[in-house]
Amino acid sequence: MEASTIVDFQKVLSNWYMAMVELDMPLAHKQKEEADFLMQHMSTDEKTKTYYRLIDFRYRVMTEASLQAPSQQTGVFQDSIRETDQVLQYLYAYMEGHYEFHNGRYKQAINFFEMAGNHLDGVRTEEKGEFYHRVGETYYRINQFTVALAYFDKALTLYESQNMSHRMIFSWLFTGAIYSELYLFDKAEHYYQKILVAGEERTNETQGLIKRAVALHRIRQEHFHEASILLEDSIELLSDYVIVQIKSKCNLANIYFRIGKVEAGTDLLLESEKLASKYGLTEYIARCLATRGLYIEEDLKFVDNAIEMLRSNKLFFEATEICEETSNYFVTENNFVFAYEYMKKANTFRINHQIIGDD
Repeated sequence: MEASTIVDFQKVLSNWYMAMVELDMPLAHKQKEEADFLMQHMSTDEKTKTYYRLIDFRYRVMTEASLQAPSQQTGVFQDSIRETDQVLQYLYAYMEGHYEFHNGRYKQAINFFEMAGNHLDGVRTEEKGEFYHRVGETYYRINQFTVALAYFDKALTLYESQNMSHRMIFSWLFTGAIYSELYLFDKAEHYYQKILVAGEERTNETQGLIKRAVALHRIRQEHFHEASILLEDSIELLSDYVIVQIKSKCNLANIYFRIGKVEAGTDLLLESEKLASKYGLTEYIARCLATRGLYIEEDLKFVDNAIEMLRSNKLFFEATEICEETSNYFVTENNFVFAYEYMKKANTFRINHQIIGDD
């Protein structure tokens, strides 16, 4: 099942649960029918199956209880509901947070994750690790790196205690990305070397994501040839992951121009522009626009439009990267007036990068 479909299914389950909490049994019955249909006709992950089973159990207990006399509704029914709700309250808040995260509403996601954090006592260690990682990733998305690092550290401590090396890879990956985006390259390299070693025996998906992450780090270090090789490998390994492939193709097209592979860059840029537009990938539409402006059209209107697109979507770090690339481009052209102008813009966006914008 596609990630978006899983998230939508989780939302149906949350609506079913809330109908029962509010004692709206006609609505609960309607939501149950929809949830049952989706459960029968779709494959989903284990956490969502658990969520479904718990809500279904609560529904059956409530339905049976409604058929009993009031004096018979104490005891096993109330105990069962109470015990089930301890887990359901966590899962409900976590799934709602996941839904908000998936839709890019990160501050709302944090509100739900804070609710979920109040019900962690009955949650297994590995699930706590997953929870802390997700919260860390959410803070990462709104550029709150100090808080994000604290949550990734909590996740890593729990994963290490359970010898969950696969989960550790992705917490290391985000930790490395934070240090890389802060231009603390030595610290970032420490984590990237860990994931390169740990990822050697992993699936194509994991290896592809690792190579892409390291490639982005190499781009910031201006190690463009190595970055191009890593991106080429990542694209091949992630053949079943269309969106990530598109992002990597946009990055690779840009790198081809920067290492003098103009023909390859032109062909790949044209393909990337079409794909980014088709899937509505705003960041990568802007990145392609800037690449075209610098290396094909030689027209700063394209670059400025790309920067404005990123600014209006509060993608300040991404705008910083394009401004810095443009500044460096003009340094190589000995045009220091424009180089200085775009470096000033980069510094402005770097400050904005530390501000939480609206969702």
